[in-house]
Amino acid sequence: MTVIERVSPRPVGKFKGFWHAATTTTSHFLSREGIKTTWHEPLILTGTVASLYVGVVNEDHLGYFIGGAAALLIVGNVRGLYTKSHTIGVEGDRDLLRDQLNGVEEREASRREQFAGAVAETLQNLATELQVWNSHSRLTLYTFNGSGFQLFRRKSDNPMLEAIGRGFYPLDQGILRMAWERGVTAAFTAIPTNDPDYGKKLQKDFNIPIGTSKGFGMRSASILAARLSDTTSASNDHIGVLVIESTAPRGVTSTVRTNLMSSKVWHALQVQVSTSREYLPDILDAQKRGF
Repeated sequence: MTVIERVSPRPVGKFKGFWHAATTTTSHFLSREGIKTTWHEPLILTGTVASLYVGVVNEDHLGYFIGGAAALLIVGNVRGLYTKSHTIGVEGDRDLLRDQLNGVEEREASRREQFAGAVAETLQNLATELQVWNSHSRLTLYTFNGSGFQLFRRKSDNPMLEAIGRGFYPLDQGILRMAWERGVTAAFTAIPTNDPDYGKKLQKDFNIPIGTSKGFGMRSASILAARLSDTTSASNDHIGVLVIESTAPRGVTSTVRTNLMSSKVWHALQVQVSTSREYLPDILDAQKRGF
């Protein structure tokens, strides 16, 4: 007796029924000729007759062999078409999801850019109101990112002053921590920028290392800073620090400070940032530290 065996993985889904129907029919024909068949449930895939069977039959049984193979080949092709269609469907869904995610990211990036542009415009309006929109002054908005203060937006009538400067300050350096803790600093004026002891003064007053101050692109002769608070929360959470500075010894004075505190544009800036906090660096860590 000739034995035909087929060893493959197990079939899946509704095609399992097709497989059993085909193998039962084939076994019936072959058993009439004394051929015993042993079927191991396969995952039916598109293929040739040779790929569907393992075994040898004599010439008398060749017709039945091919007949049985044809029956299985039909099932295999159906399964193959289903598999191909299902794969295309999954890949299509994956591509659609990827496109949707890319679309979301692009829209978020666009919104962030629009928000940053709106903040820059408000900074310019504030500078104009405070009469510090000139070639020797600039305004910078910093936010806390977990380990220090990061520049979010800077605006100046002088392109050079707008472009240069540090983008990050450690938590324990500069005037930013003073404002973060106190709410608003005094207006520091007449800082001796040409004095050999300029670096020592910055180290004493603002804890800025002398080596760091030597690399400053802008040597501020007058400066003040104020903390932005979340106007939408009852606790007035801290959300950033605004720095106003000038290379002129009397460019930023106590008058600027007083006008800032009563400015409607300053209040509008805080509202603007408060209602769009999702576009700012994380400040939760700062709040946990009690700042």
